[in-house]
Amino acid sequence: MPSDMDFIVRKLSSDSDERDEDIAGIKKLCSDRSYLGKDVAEVFSYRDLWADLIIDPYLELSSEHVWVARGKETGEMLGYLTGVVREDFYPLQDRFVNEYVDRLSKRGLLDVFFNPVRFFGSATSLLAGLNHQTIEFFRYLKTRAREEIPKRPETPHFNVFARYDNRGIARALIGAFFQELRQRAVPRFHITALHVPGDRLRQELEKKGFRVRSLDFFRAEYSIYDCVPTNIFAPYELTICCFEREVSAVSLRVGRRNDFETPRSFAKPGASAIDR
Repeated sequence: MPSDMDFIVRKLSSDSDERDEDIAGIKKLCSDRSYLGKDVAEVFSYRDLWADLIIDPYLELSSEHVWVARGKETGEMLGYLTGVVREDFYPLQDRFVNEYVDRLSKRGLLDVFFNPVRFFGSATSLLAGLNHQTIEFFRYLKTRAREEIPKRPETPHFNVFARYDNRGIARALIGAFFQELRQRAVPRFHITALHVPGDRLRQELEKKGFRVRSLDFFRAEYSIYDCVPTNIFAPYELTICCFEREVSAVSLRVGRRNDFETPRSFAKPGASAIDR
């Protein structure tokens, strides 16, 4: 962990080269941390496809609400936020899921054809590529995944990831996004998050290095909109919930060691082509 956590929070760059660097950094961080705080490679072979599934809908449908946090001196990608303020995001997101499943099918077939050992399991396959867990995740996407999505309101939402915890990175990113929501006079927002329903399982996962939350953690500040059990990270029994909150209830206070930058193309409040 770097000793100096000075960082800059800004929107996704409009400069093509810098934008490519931002996107690469966002997707790497997504793969590094989105398996309950751990590397998704532990359960899914194709890190690039995983990141595409999570990030690409936001890049195509809501890129003007993507924020990054980078180290002032190092330029390291320290965190990102993908936000949405349009009402039709979730129906459009389904198209990306269908395309993703098709890409995964083709990639898997190529792996089986050119590298049969990957398909048949064993320690070699775990290191090489297509493994049993990847196959199970593929089946999950094609069958149960759509049944395990909680009901979600037509309000703005966001996802935020930070490389380091308790450094003010996530808070700064959320603060930047909420300045936009308040400029638009948005009354409410929602988030979707996984939580562990039982204390014993949560303690077990924490001992293994997972970053998990209890339902009480969210209830302290959010109201529950809907919850459903999920097998996304089987065999662990988790619950995915949609939580809602008033925008006015969120404090925009951030740490003193970060700066905000707003590129000119986004400087005017409400200038987005996508409104909600």
